[in-house]
Amino acid sequence: LRPASAAPLSLTTRSVLLPSFQEPASWQHAWADEVLTSEHLQQLRTEGFCILESAFEADLALKCLKECDDLDKASQTTVTTNRCNRGSRSTWLDFGNPQSRDILQNQLPALTDLSLMLAGLPARVDALGGHEVTETGPLRVHPASMIAVYPEQAATYSLHKDSYAPVDNDPATGASRRLTALAYLNDWRPGNGGELRIHEASNTQPDPRRFRAVAPAAGSVVIFDSRTVWHAVAPSLSGDRWAMTLWIH
Repeated sequence: LRPASAAPLSLTTRSVLLPSFQEPASWQHAWADEVLTSEHLQQLRTEGFCILESAFEADLALKCLKECDDLDKASQTTVTTNRCNRGSRSTWLDFGNPQSRDILQNQLPALTDLSLMLAGLPARVDALGGHEVTETGPLRVHPASMIAVYPEQAATYSLHKDSYAPVDNDPATGASRRLTALAYLNDWRPGNGGELRIHEASNTQPDPRRFRAVAPAAGSVVIFDSRTVWHAVAPSLSGDRWAMTLWIH
């Protein structure tokens, strides 16, 4: 039976994954140093998000997609009970310790490689001067990525933020999240649906009618401010939509 939960469940241990944080320097990655530019960081500072098109090879996206499909067919994904995105399924890749990382590298080499690439982004952000005009402390890496599927015509994610700090201060609910990094895996075409919708906001409140639609195209990476950017996910109209998420704290 496929498990159902609103809590993050580790693929390797099948237990609830608690937040743990590490220094970005220990996760520095040559890919992140190459793809994230000062122009991207300036857009992140001024607009709250930046888009890295064709940030990783289509071949890697295809391999990741195959590993995701295999996991899902083997019922290794969890059905979410979160009322905001019912219908989606996900699992977490916990690569923070060498033992777990070795298991994942052997079983899911492409997804592990992509996870390590995303984990290199915080060190690159720091090297470029940080993403906030007034920093609230150094960035931290939670060495775990989430892969999630939105089945065709069966799931959406309603308008929300990834962190509601400082109103919410519980790390278990994502309060410590500062940046969200999304990597897309599908060979997307116009009309397929599943777009990320980044909404305009006024006085901290989102406008549900005004948004920018970002195509979930294979190889693209989106980084946005977890605490300020209101966003949603449109339903997938053709095929299942897969993405990897890594949160930076």
